[in-house]
Amino acid sequence: MVSIERALRRRVCEWGDHHCLGLTVKSTPDKTTTVMFHCGRKRDHSPELYMGARRLQYFDKMTYLEITFSKRLIWTNHIKSRVHNYTCLLNRTKKLSEKNGG
Repeated sequence: MVSIERALRRRVCEWGDHHCLGLTVKSTPDKTTTVMFHCGRKRDHSPELYMGARRLQYFDKMTYLEITFSKRLIWTNHIKSRVHNYTCLLNRTKKLSEKNGG
């Protein structure tokens, strides 16, 4: 069974290289974020994913193109992040307008 898994992993990496997805060691596992999305039920087993020989770690949330995805696909973290960023921007704008007389 292990040899089938290795052969399958090798074929997936070859396919990814052929289609410019960079699934082999040339990619950087440190920059790769893995999230197992599910609809609220607790997942006991998440598959072990590898990039080259390195096992990828699972996270509860990730940000891609400034959109925060959580493992349960709820948007609370994303909304809080956006509100925080816009509040900081608004406060900076207020301070600048006060310094400029008005």
